[in-house]
Amino acid sequence: MQFLIDLLAKFISKDKKPGWVASGFVENLACMAHVTSHGDGKPVIHRLVMNEITEKKCITLKAIIKKYKMAHYRHIFLLGYREYSLIQVEKPHLPEDEIKEAIRWTVKDQLGYPAEQAEIQVLDIPLDVETKNAVAQSFVAASKAETIKFYTEKFEGFAKGALEVIDLPELAQRNIARLLEQKERGLALLTMNSKGGLLTFTANGELYQARYFATDTKALVAEGTESQQQIYELLTLELQRLLDNFELKFPHIFVNRIVLAPFAGRDGFADYLDHSLNIRVETFSITTLFDLDKNIQLGDFAQEGNALLFLGATLREELAT
Repeated sequence: MQFLIDLLAKFISKDKKPGWVASGFVENLACMAHVTSHGDGKPVIHRLVMNEITEKKCITLKAIIKKYKMAHYRHIFLLGYREYSLIQVEKPHLPEDEIKEAIRWTVKDQLGYPAEQAEIQVLDIPLDVETKNAVAQSFVAASKAETIKFYTEKFEGFAKGALEVIDLPELAQRNIARLLEQKERGLALLTMNSKGGLLTFTANGELYQARYFATDTKALVAEGTESQQQIYELLTLELQRLLDNFELKFPHIFVNRIVLAPFAGRDGFADYLDHSLNIRVETFSITTLFDLDKNIQLGDFAQEGNALLFLGATLREELAT
């Protein structure tokens, strides 16, 4: 599954340096990650920057790219959750060249803005050919065309011609999941920050389902308090609901683990889930999946969690199917 807007399907210039650079915004931070992978061993993190936004966010990001001399790399920009919609629909029985426009009008009532103003991409979900009467499903990735234009034009000022891809958190998380999957098993992967969480379901390197839930999760770190217990219960119910829903929609995929990425309060919540859900619960850190260049220093779990999806986005070329 490829995504999203490979800008103008441009030819990749020979003077671009190795690896991808992924950037964007999370919490109150402008983030940038540069990773290379050569297929033998872990991907290597060469640069990981998370700077507090002190003025306009794009000015902060431009300063990072300039300071670390990243203009001549291949760039991916990761959209924020409020800047796009990812909608799961039944794929229409139409010629391939007609599907995109047909789906545009199928999802028009879910966009919150006129459908003709949307930049639409259709991403197929693998069909289980052995299931009788299986219905083909697709993801619809939709963002305002003006949003795409805004970031494209901003990058022309950051690093002229360097922005090649605008991507989604769900697909960046899919790339991380590929490093964690077990053969012929489905994987539920949870990432989280103080604003909410993203749960993805993958198998054999493909994304089957994704749900973002906007929830204030700051109480996860309030040890031994009633507010922590309440957020534990709330999130556990939501995760159980999503696990049950996935099992109903994709009964041919056996999900044998839910894996929790780094985030503030993760370990206590993992222990709680391990006693509350009838599924194996695991955790990992960035160094489980990546090697670090000598100049890279990781912070606490909250910082790792904020960085993870940008790192996942950089795995696009090496892991794309």
